[in-house]
Amino acid sequence: MFIEKALENEKAKNKKRQPAKRWNDAKLEKSVNDSWKQVSLNAYNQIRPSCRST
Repeated sequence: MFIEKALENEKAKNKKRQPAKRWNDAKLEKSVNDSWKQVSLNAYNQIRPSCRST
């Protein structure tokens, strides 16, 4: 769900860019995947300390 919404958001941003500066699909996918990795890592780093103490 996150990836779908993030991809929609990136496509909307891409439409606003000038035609010569628009990203191709591969670059959009990479951006979305990088965003997902960052969200996942942040969640993990917030949860990890509470799991260690148990």
